[in-house]
Amino acid sequence: MLAVYKTLSSVLKWRSKPNTEQQDVLENKNPKNKSGRLLCKKVEDENGTKTKKSQRAWKPFYATIQDMVLCLQAYSNSSAKKDRITISLLHALAYPIKYNKRPHVLCLRTANLQLFYLQAECEADQTSWVANLNRTAACYSVPPLLTVSHNRNEGAQFLPTFCSHLSHEQQLRCCKDHLQMLSEHLQYYLTLPFRSEVLAVGYLLQQVKNYTTYVEVLQELVEAENAGEGCSNSALSNITDI
Repeated sequence: MLAVYKTLSSVLKWRSKPNTEQQDVLENKNPKNKSGRLLCKKVEDENGTKTKKSQRAWKPFYATIQDMVLCLQAYSNSSAKKDRITISLLHALAYPIKYNKRPHVLCLRTANLQLFYLQAECEADQTSWVANLNRTAACYSVPPLLTVSHNRNEGAQFLPTFCSHLSHEQQLRCCKDHLQMLSEHLQYYLTLPFRSEVLAVGYLLQQVKNYTTYVEVLQELVEAENAGEGCSNSALSNITDI
């Protein structure tokens, strides 16, 4: 735990006092933004409440990953804000799903429990979107400072809304530490005789899945950098969801 707090303290220092070296790290994290056409269907609103049926239609968008955000611009002559959807990728997770009526669909779960279905143009494009969305989340998400609470009344953890300024290797160590802590809390939770008054196991399982994916993504990035490949597109294409 001490290692986690030291790492996160350095994040706060980097955020408040940026310098040239830190700016280079940020630029190298996501040098090329992913963009292309996607069909989008919103399935769940904030806090996991089901989206109204009248608002769950599939709609075409031109999608772009810009830094820590997925921007969806509707195909229309208007530039009004209502034609744009902005989704924060901090603490998000993307993964492919089997959708009976449509091929090449992926799911995007956000930090505030919104759920989106996104349809790509082909299987390769689906894999690329999953890889780039998870890569952005893994590189920029800062693990919570507070430990997991088992008290249902306290709700889920507060997830930081600022981005990580760490290098890929530093971010990997930070995510590994947090994944270990989450796993220990999950094991403890499963030993409790009465679970009706404690935080639902679904939250812990989701966080373990998130950080398992982040660790795998960051490990591949670090291995590519150590091999001299840097953040090439060929390296990114091999990064997949768990």
